[in-house]
Amino acid sequence: MNQKASFLSFSKFLKKAQAAERKLEPEVMKLKSTIPRPGLRGEVGPEPHTGAPGAAARRSHAHMGGAAGVGLPVAETSRALRKNSAADPAGQLSESRVLQVEKMADPWQECMDYAVTLARQAGEVVREAIKGEMNVMIKSSPADLVTATDQKIEKMLISSIKEKYPSHSFIGEESVAAGEKSVLTDSPTWIIDPIDGTTNFVHRFPFVAVSIGFTVNKKMEFGVVYSCLEDKMYTGRKGKGAFCNGQKLQVSQQEDITKSLLVTEFGSSRTPETVRIVLSNLEKLLCIPIHGCII
Repeated sequence: MNQKASFLSFSKFLKKAQAAERKLEPEVMKLKSTIPRPGLRGEVGPEPHTGAPGAAARRSHAHMGGAAGVGLPVAETSRALRKNSAADPAGQLSESRVLQVEKMADPWQECMDYAVTLARQAGEVVREAIKGEMNVMIKSSPADLVTATDQKIEKMLISSIKEKYPSHSFIGEESVAAGEKSVLTDSPTWIIDPIDGTTNFVHRFPFVAVSIGFTVNKKMEFGVVYSCLEDKMYTGRKGKGAFCNGQKLQVSQQEDITKSLLVTEFGSSRTPETVRIVLSNLEKLLCIPIHGCII
């Protein structure tokens, strides 16, 4: 299909989705009062409706994770919709309509939910493997390590995703290190680092993560980083913020670098030229001066 045909096809799909969304506005309005709403200071309660019914429905859709706002996660909205649907004797809210609302709110949410599930499963493998003997191998340098567990987890993740989304593409750190080509295309692509922090893992230093990114049209849609040994799940969705174990993260308001604590690392390359550049950058950083630097 050429680019023009693809655009026309997408335009038709978008019009159908918008038409379906308009039909669902009364149902969304009806359900608004049943969904808990986090307030500006953590309050939970229904939002008063003012103005025309259409405007109220649009506010409701935006609050539920639609394109106009961040609001509730789609999965939470879906659970509320299904609960209401089960109690609806007239059967006005069918399962298919619930799925319509969910997919219109965020077409990639299902992929993100699946990434979280897979990251937790991979984390279990890491927690077990870190207790036992490790088969450690060297990649590009003595400071660039890989283990059999890295390879096992990457294969497990890619196999599971391929089964569910056979048309999607993949870029895996260990696959690329083994000689596979790394090509980022416009198709939905999963970018996987099975053990982010292999050196920490080898030394049983408790900062190890499973990292999964997802791109469409070469742009990031979401990222999932599971700090296995801390049991901290970090998630970020384009336009909807970042969270740790469901709690929204906020960047610091500090704009003065001299009052900041900065983090850096040396990387795995130990060539004289790379070491010279790294040490030069570190010297410049420490001479600013700053409150501190974590290496």
